[in-house]
Amino acid sequence: MYCKELTYDDYDGVTRTEKLWFHLSKPELLELEYTTGKKFSEMLDDIVKAKNVSEIIKTFKTIILTAYGEKVDGRRFTKTDAEGHPLSRAFSETAAYEVLYMLLSSDDEEAAKFINGIVPADLREAAENAASNADTAVLATA
Repeated sequence: MYCKELTYDDYDGVTRTEKLWFHLSKPELLELEYTTGKKFSEMLDDIVKAKNVSEIIKTFKTIILTAYGEKVDGRRFTKTDAEGHPLSRAFSETAAYEVLYMLLSSDDEEAAKFINGIVPADLREAAENAASNADTAVLATA
């Protein structure tokens, strides 16, 4: 689980500081792997090696929004509201998302911390290997 404390100005110009929570469960990682046909670490490694900015952007957006949620009472990590709508939809409409997205797409150390932090601890080693090879700073030139 990864927590990022982020300070940003909302759309009314109010400076806010929030703790944002992200986590990918093993079933969520499995779904990502089935949709791409590759292991999570291979998917990240292949995209970065190809220097395909379009794919990197698309993948980071998918990962950020799939991982976003709220910690509830230490026992649950929820990704939907009471009506079953994804919390990530509302999050993607905030200035916090914009700031986080730009940070992760322009700072390879932050991107590596994010990727390593969102995967379950027992799967972290594979993600760390892929993230250490990441050169997400290529997005800064896009």
